[in-house]
Amino acid sequence: MVQDDMLMGFALDQAHQALARGEFPVGCVFAWQGRVVASGARCSSTGRANELDHAEIIALRRFLE
Repeated sequence: MVQDDMLMGFALDQAHQALARGEFPVGCVFAWQGRVVASGARCSSTGRANELDHAEIIALRRFLE
């Protein structure tokens, strides 16, 4: 599906942004009725790592804000 491809592309963009920051390249997108409602990328995987800062948790925090 075109919509699925678009959403996966958005998640991949998030992963590329994480990689550019030196993070583990993971992105996450939450969608509802074809619209992105929250997104996130892995952070804190370098330096003082925080294993709670997975892309999915970041996206969930943003969704709940």
